Amino acid sequence: MKAAVLMGDRDIRYQDFPTPETMPDTVKVKVRASGICGSDVPRVLHKGAHFYPVVLGHEFAGDVVEIGGGVCGFAVGDRVSAAPLKPCMACADCLRGDYAQCKDYSFIGSRE
Repeated sequence: MKAAVLMGDRDIRYQDFPTPETMPDTVKVKVRASGICGSDVPRVLHKGAHFYPVVLGHEFAGDVVEIGGGVCGFAVGDRVSAAPLKPCMACADCLRGDYAQCKDYSFIGSRE
């Protein structure tokens, strides 16, 4: 697959990447569209990334193409959009199911 990879300040490269394996409790999405987030601008132009290299494009939508074990509520062919927030799953907010309130989150396309 292809990805836009931020290698450093103002250095974006379109690179081949291995297609990830579908793991338990995950789905694989074939991306149809990806947007540029307002947070991407300082990442690209003003040394705003937490680390390099980082794959950009955390706001995306596409089709489910594979489903890992333990996943319920999705089917191959479903059209989905991504929530790039990765909650810690250990804090009080996460344990209540309030994942968007997690204070110790990670973020696809920023911190991962």
